[in-house]
Amino acid sequence: MQPAAITKLATQLRQNYRQTVRDFLELQVRGSIEGSSVLEQLRHALFVHGEAHPEALEAGLNTLAHERSAPTLPHVRHRRW
Repeated sequence: MQPAAITKLATQLRQNYRQTVRDFLELQVRGSIEGSSVLEQLRHALFVHGEAHPEALEAGLNTLAHERSAPTLPHVRHRRW
């Protein structure tokens, strides 16, 4: 993610974190053939233990903003479904 996008998400989290989480989840499935189904699964997985804590979400964004994982990406394994 671009630093500006991370900063924007952090600002949106402070303003309305519930809507920001919903928007973020929808962004994750945009363009997916089974987007609606996957979105429902993501929502369930996220909220099964209660609402996310805004402070934890912001800390995660802070980590994204300052960590540089690009050199490790070639080592990430993935599976196509």
